[in-house]
Amino acid sequence: MPIELLGSWVLFAALAISTQIPSQYRMATFCATGVALLLFHQWFLACFMAGIVLAMADQTYRESPMASPTPSQRLLYYASFFAGWYLLSGPGGVKEVQVSLDTPGFGYLTSMIPSYYYNGEYWRWWHTWGALLLVYGVLRIQPLQRFFASASLQYLGKISFLLYLIHMPLLWTFSDRMYRLVGTINQTDLHTWWDGRLTVPDWGMHGLTTRFLVAQAAPTNHSTITMSLLYIPEVDGFHRAAAAPPIVRRNSNGTVHTRIMIISDTHCASLTNDTPGAVESTNFALPLPPSIDLLIHCGDLTNEGDTREYHEALDMLANIPAPVKLVIPGNHDLSLDREWVISHLPSDVQNRQPEMNAAEANARYLDAQRLWTSRYERAQCDGITFLEEGMHSITLRNGAVLNIYASPYTPRFEDWAFAYSANEDRFNSYADTLSDATNISRRPVPLRSEQQVDIMITHGPPMHILDIVKVDDTMQDTPGSPALRTSVGCPHLLRACMRARPLIHCFGHIHEGYGVKRVTWPLDADEVTSRRMTIQDWSEQTEAWSQRQVEPTGLGQDCGDTEHAVFLNLREGNALHRGKETVMINAVVMNKDLDPVNAPWVLDLDLPVAGGVVLESEG
Repeated sequence: MPIELLGSWVLFAALAISTQIPSQYRMATFCATGVALLLFHQWFLACFMAGIVLAMADQTYRESPMASPTPSQRLLYYASFFAGWYLLSGPGGVKEVQVSLDTPGFGYLTSMIPSYYYNGEYWRWWHTWGALLLVYGVLRIQPLQRFFASASLQYLGKISFLLYLIHMPLLWTFSDRMYRLVGTINQTDLHTWWDGRLTVPDWGMHGLTTRFLVAQAAPTNHSTITMSLLYIPEVDGFHRAAAAPPIVRRNSNGTVHTRIMIISDTHCASLTNDTPGAVESTNFALPLPPSIDLLIHCGDLTNEGDTREYHEALDMLANIPAPVKLVIPGNHDLSLDREWVISHLPSDVQNRQPEMNAAEANARYLDAQRLWTSRYERAQCDGITFLEEGMHSITLRNGAVLNIYASPYTPRFEDWAFAYSANEDRFNSYADTLSDATNISRRPVPLRSEQQVDIMITHGPPMHILDIVKVDDTMQDTPGSPALRTSVGCPHLLRACMRARPLIHCFGHIHEGYGVKRVTWPLDADEVTSRRMTIQDWSEQTEAWSQRQVEPTGLGQDCGDTEHAVFLNLREGNALHRGKETVMINAVVMNKDLDPVNAPWVLDLDLPVAGGVVLESEG
């Protein structure tokens, strides 16, 4: 919901409720409400409350005898105006709070901001107070009142709503051009013929520099450099999450050619422009393939799940040019698992979480959730959708429709997040659980007869599928005597996957398991998964099956340094037989030594078409 609409609803509700409050207490009530909203990180609602307070104060001021203000009152009004101006001039738009802490004149003010604001738009704290002080000064300073009461500005006030309706097209059309024309070029990887043609000296204080004022003479955006509508750069020139309009490749049979990129276990890795032949060349680098319709990240965005690491992960995701980006957390994204955060009080013995009480721990979890799920926070603003455990129905911009099951949970390993015991089944219904397993499912994978699953996104692999690790890391492979290895995937997840038989099952977690396999399911898969048996019997039976029916696809094509990806063609002659075959992909970017040596997987396949762009999630 747009903040303007939500704020208006809250405003009207507050005014209706306030009719029951005695007039002498009404302003104090709105003041207290505004401060409380600001303290609870609802800065935009606090601004609406401040507007009510200012309106009430202005009404009282105008109804009182209009005596000239005293010198001390004038000083107060001007001090309020310039103090508000100063606060509004503070650094904003930069997610790293250290930038503001290092800015002369704002370091101490920044240190006074409540710490929970650091996880998002921390500058909103002082900007809210600055807006209140500045508007109060404008309402009291008579020269400014005469200026704003002029006929031309009154006319602009009358058409302000119409300007609001068209301001975004104007900003997106003119802002970048005007800034570049007068010499402000922040996006250095994009070059146009008008760059610096009318360069203006950049003099003056922040917020009132000459170059800024000249650029503002035409409809411009304040400091955000946006991509020109009439100029679309090459793939390696995308600025943040910018993606070209999807190229719709419709087929005559009612399907559409769709390209999906899959990565996992990036652990704060950054995407940089790789130089072919460089000594430290990596397969996880720019440029990436063009025309990506969907990006999937299968978890372990970070190393230990703190706020700084989340922003590093968001920086990386923002550089991938895809119109729809789906992510799930992994066992290393600690603060996104409330159960883990609360269970590690007062402190974590491995120092992955600072000492805190229950309220602070809950706030840590909520802050992490808000960063990834709130429509006002960075992830959603960058076009990233965070998937909770369960089913999600998604329609891509090219019209392809997908039913996706997502889950971040993996079998317990040491002391990490989103864990369950080996004898616990999180993925099947009670009726389909193995006989000696304990069912803990909240949102199990649905049966094919209930709902078709196109893609399963889990952090960990199913048993026997790209899940092999050494029993002892110290053992080395020698000719004729390879080190002993074992399967560490989840047997319950394999059972759920065999029941659902999706087109694609992608995961990560096991850094030694990078690869892809094409699974042919047993003809009697439904009957096999309905049999009552123990975990051990299921493991032995499926191990024998996997050795016969799980094969490398042989379809991967490494494009090397030109487009850092391994392509998988699942179209036409290589198309999957729905309900009979599944492509299993372990998409870990990091190897066991946490080096980003593995390239993203890029799949080309044909999917059914639906109309419009929809993102609907269960729960």
